[in-house]
Amino acid sequence: MPVRKEIIEKYHHLISSRYKWYGWIAGLVWLSGVFLNAWFDPVPWHSYVTSGMIGLGLGFLWYIFNHRYQMLFHFNPLFEDSFERLEKYLGDKKQRWDNTQLVRFGLMAILVIAMIILLFFAKDNKWTGITASVFVILILAFILKGWLDFNDEILLQDIRHDLQDQASE
Repeated sequence: MPVRKEIIEKYHHLISSRYKWYGWIAGLVWLSGVFLNAWFDPVPWHSYVTSGMIGLGLGFLWYIFNHRYQMLFHFNPLFEDSFERLEKYLGDKKQRWDNTQLVRFGLMAILVIAMIILLFFAKDNKWTGITASVFVILILAFILKGWLDFNDEILLQDIRHDLQDQASE
C-alpha cells in the first residue's frame, strides 16, 4: 500500500496535468476566436460570436491557471497537512462563490431586461447583440465553472478515500 506522501504526490501530479489540459482547451477557444475574427468578413453576428469566444477563452485561461496554482500551492507534498489545506481552500472558494449568488442573479436579470428593452426600442441591433453575447458568455462561464467545481469535489473525495484506505491499513 502506498504511503501518504506517495498518494499526495500522485494527486499533485494529477491536478497539475488536468489543469494544464483545461488550459489548453481554453487557449484553443481563445485562439479559435482570434483566427475566426481575423479570417472572416466583419458581419454583426460574426463579431459577437468571435468576441464571445475571445472573452470566454481569456477569462477561463486566467481562471484555470490561477486555480491550478492555488490548488498546487495548497496541496503541496512538502506540507504534512496538505490535504486539509486543499480542503480548506476549496471550502473557502465555494463559500465565496455562494456568497455572490445574489450578485450573479442580479447581473443576469439586468442583462435580460436590457436585452429585451433594446430589442424593442433600439434603432439598430448592435447593443442587443452585445448584451446577448455577454449573456451567453456568462451562462457558459457559469456552466463551465460549475463543471470544474464538481470535478474538484470528486477529486477531493477520491483523495480523501485513498488517504482513509491508507490510514486503515
